[in-house]
Amino acid sequence: MWAIGRFAQLADFFAAGRAMGFDRFELNHKVSPALLATLPRGQVNITSIHHPCPALLPSSEIRQQGLFISSTDEDRRREAVDMLRTTLRTAVEVGARAVIVHAGQLDVDPGLEDELRHLYKTGLAGSPAFREAQDRLDAAHQGRVAVNLEIAHRSLHELLPDLDRLGLCLGVEVRVHYYELPSRPEEAAYLIEDADPALIGYWHDTGHAERLARLGFVSHAAWLEALSSRLVGVHFSDIHGLQDHLAPGLGDFDFSCLVPYLPPEIIRTCEVQHWNRPEEIIAGVAHLRATGCV
Repeated sequence: MWAIGRFAQLADFFAAGRAMGFDRFELNHKVSPALLATLPRGQVNITSIHHPCPALLPSSEIRQQGLFISSTDEDRRREAVDMLRTTLRTAVEVGARAVIVHAGQLDVDPGLEDELRHLYKTGLAGSPAFREAQDRLDAAHQGRVAVNLEIAHRSLHELLPDLDRLGLCLGVEVRVHYYELPSRPEEAAYLIEDADPALIGYWHDTGHAERLARLGFVSHAAWLEALSSRLVGVHFSDIHGLQDHLAPGLGDFDFSCLVPYLPPEIIRTCEVQHWNRPEEIIAGVAHLRATGCV
């Protein structure tokens, strides 16, 4: 994520990352085919890849076309599954052991959450208007989730033979919006519960989970209490208000609360936006060490 918009060559990104003290890297879901072509093969440790990689379509076009593994349109669902297979092949080519995936989107009006976020940002969290907006979004979510969740489950399980053959693990990531999947711990648990833990597990994102908590839907700890035994990896990012992907220490999230839930073998990635300065990222890693997260 930090590389996107900063570097035209991945080798320059890796050099900058090593200068900040990193020796392992994740490829982001906005890495274009042209940028991926600059990867110095065999010279860098890629631990994980965020689907879709390479990004064959802009994320806005993926949303516009409804190319989700949870899509009720079978042709679009199959195309989305095939896109995920492309990412799996990329992971094998670069030597990654895990792929982070979003499980899709509900057929719900995103404007319902826009209203809720506006009320939060204007200091009206907890007000009657906020609770009413929250109830409307939750009702829409609950009215659609069973259909899309079942389709996403089927799509993920279609990939089990591929994952087994390729020696990869999928990490199903907590989402940032309440109209996406999974946006509740029980949804993530359903998607992964009957699959081999070596093939499909849960990927935690501190900023995403905290945003959902601040909008009043589910506590941050609930994700880890329910899913830590299936944890594949974690994206560390801080959050201020509802703005996430800050370097740890730049926001107001308490990273120490994560420590009891983080097994030693999981992948730990600092997922921060390109506008975080190198000195802020270095300080962020020190912050993670001080809180016991790494």
